[in-house]
Amino acid sequence: MKRLLTLFVILSAACATQQPRANPELQALKIGEYTPEAGPSPVGVIPTTARHDAQRSKDLEISIDYPTRGGPYPVIVFSHGYGGTDASYEPLVSYWASNGYVVIRPSHADAGALRELMRDMIRDQQTPDQRDQRRQRRPTPQPQADAQPQPFRPNPAETIWEKEREPQWRDRVADIKLILDNLGELQNRFPELRDRIDATRIGVGGHSYGAFTAMLIGGAQTFSNPPLQLADSRVRAIVAMSPQGIAANRGLTAQSWANLRIPAMFMTGTEDRGAAEGEDANWRKL
Repeated sequence: MKRLLTLFVILSAACATQQPRANPELQALKIGEYTPEAGPSPVGVIPTTARHDAQRSKDLEISIDYPTRGGPYPVIVFSHGYGGTDASYEPLVSYWASNGYVVIRPSHADAGALRELMRDMIRDQQTPDQRDQRRQRRPTPQPQADAQPQPFRPNPAETIWEKEREPQWRDRVADIKLILDNLGELQNRFPELRDRIDATRIGVGGHSYGAFTAMLIGGAQTFSNPPLQLADSRVRAIVAMSPQGIAANRGLTAQSWANLRIPAMFMTGTEDRGAAEGEDANWRKL
């Protein structure tokens, strides 16, 4: 939870300038006073709505959590991990919203694909006997006390880099930009969002593949084929949860972060592994 509080400090500091004059009748929640418990504001939810991208002939589904009193508030656009869904992060975004952030979650094109990927990985790793046991619903044998350490198992969400390449990377960032382009329209469409959104204070967060998305829109670049530079100047800070380190199959080199010049928070854990055996928590901090 301390790491979450640090995120709020980063976003608040990064977005401290160019604040619009607030309506005194609405300004009721002070950003920056956090505890491990939910914040002081009730949270409203728009569970699903869609924005149309004419250029890509695509409808992007999004969900929105927002404080129901006070405003205007900074915006966090949060990008889910590969194959996950925006619903996977509801406790986190609800906490943010209760502390004075409007949180918008897009449902990217790969949403829901992780379940199929994990099913395939489990099947591939099982022996014929194990598959027979599963079909017969036999209890899983318990490991012996002298069992050998298990071999490295990659994070399923990190095994997608041969399937997801530059077009998909670009498409995910385009999803975020579509949301930023439509902040005014969202306030017009939903009266409950009026006077809630401060479009001059925007942060982007993401987990795993979403961390890659956040880094790209924040200013990181890939040296891939083709190279990508997708930064958006409207983004004032990013948070990357389980970010990727230097990796050729992601187009990431030691120079990829040279133009990431906004406040950024990178978060990992000791067992936060990537797709290759050398991709451990230390790799994520490169």
